[in-house]
Amino acid sequence: MSEKPWMLYGAGGYTGTLIAERAVASGHRPILAGRSPVALEALATRLGVPYRVIDLGDHDAIVAGLRDVSLVCNAAGPFENTSAPMIQAALEARCHYVDIANEIPVFQMAQAADASAQAAGIALIPGVGFGVTVSNCLARFVSSLLPDAVNLDCASVAYAAHRGAGVLKTAIGLIIEGGMVRRLGQLTPWPLGTGAIQIAFPDGDRTLTPIPTGDLEAAYWATGIPNVTAYSADLPATAAARIGFALVRQGLKRPSIRRFVERRIERKTQNVTSPPETVNRHSYGWARASNAAGETVEAWLQLGEGYAATAALAVRAIERLIASDLKGAFTPAAAFGADFIFEIGEVKRWISQPESADDQYSSVRGASTI
Repeated sequence: MSEKPWMLYGAGGYTGTLIAERAVASGHRPILAGRSPVALEALATRLGVPYRVIDLGDHDAIVAGLRDVSLVCNAAGPFENTSAPMIQAALEARCHYVDIANEIPVFQMAQAADASAQAAGIALIPGVGFGVTVSNCLARFVSSLLPDAVNLDCASVAYAAHRGAGVLKTAIGLIIEGGMVRRLGQLTPWPLGTGAIQIAFPDGDRTLTPIPTGDLEAAYWATGIPNVTAYSADLPATAAARIGFALVRQGLKRPSIRRFVERRIERKTQNVTSPPETVNRHSYGWARASNAAGETVEAWLQLGEGYAATAALAVRAIERLIASDLKGAFTPAAAFGADFIFEIGEVKRWISQPESADDQYSSVRGASTI
């Protein structure tokens, strides 16, 4: 295990603060970093850890800031803006890189840098937060049960006590990007708001709609299955919604409108500091693999509150990576295995197959608490 400290960038944000608190509670002393000296100093003082002010617009400053750390965890969204400079700096500084992104371009950037990461002796692992890790572990799991699968559907359904600015800004990027699925190994345009399906979850049925998240890259990368559809339970699937998405998308393409919306998001979320409510509320994941013969395997995961799970997963991924000799670009499940999700605490998994017993859900794994 490296003797160097690790850095948390974006520590001043809502999710970054939860990760910092989880890390310190787990015995770590990360270096907190970000753009806001006021927020960083307050958090660092409260947690008793060091901090650094680093502007991602200054490449030399990023590299210098990473020279003496073993790993950097990027928690500053939107990640389509922050990941590129941070990944490049990590390669030059030769320190591991992880983030909690769920955006397609971030996984593409990491994959494109695979050879460079191997040469630098570091690992690049985007998506170690709730959204991607849950679906990625399930995708890896169902694909292992059906090795000849050609179709994969997956979804992460988070219960969130609050929503941070980074997540909401990322949603803007997804709307602008438009719908997308993976077909025959290639990303393919898909009309946003179409293709809804009904899926039974442990707590009831949900309507899921295709959405262009990082799962389209991560699931394909982790399983090799050529046809992948990522779904969301938060996207309406009505004719009116489809028209609305088209109008909103055109509006958000204008930089002035996007900046206005992002500033509104920041004002609405900047004072949200209370810890997430986790009692009796659950988040879920779902994945389904099928082969050319029509055989199907489905699995579900149940976890606690989404942001709390992200903090726990990020810290555990950091611990696993620092203790490993991984080199290159990976997804969470490709790096740590399909059962990595169980390392954070209270997680249950169900599996259903056509030839299984009458009960649709068959519990196969569980643990204590997040």
